[in-house]
Amino acid sequence: MAGPRELQWLQVDLEIQPWPELLERRMFMVFGDEESLKLTYGATSYKPAVNFERNYLVAIHQGLCPTGGHGIKIHAVLLRDREIRVILSFRTPGPGEFVTMAMTTPRAFVLVPKIDSRPEPRFTFHLPTGEKLAEEKPRYGLKTPERRV
Repeated sequence: MAGPRELQWLQVDLEIQPWPELLERRMFMVFGDEESLKLTYGATSYKPAVNFERNYLVAIHQGLCPTGGHGIKIHAVLLRDREIRVILSFRTPGPGEFVTMAMTTPRAFVLVPKIDSRPEPRFTFHLPTGEKLAEEKPRYGLKTPERRV
């Protein structure tokens, strides 16, 4: 059995404002098409545009944080069989660190190339220690995809 191989991924800064409910808790989502993104975020447009023919869009929300200084770091995206594993960490400010005294809602958006897989791959989210945080399948809008490559 071959080991995992690293996928090329790209972190993007989408200019969309999610519903307040999406900001309050830690969430992991994978979008397979534009319609599912718009249904989830209530957005009618966003920048930059995402090529969903070639990419999945992974969204990670850290949840509501009491101050600034929090964040999300993506370490790697690995493929093994039909599992795409996202290795990430959550940053919290250290003791005595100067931070903004305002609630924040850190989030990260990552483009991951679509793979030729039937059934679709499952995405798992792990800390660098190996601890599994979540597992998600790609979301699609109301139309069933004929073929995702």
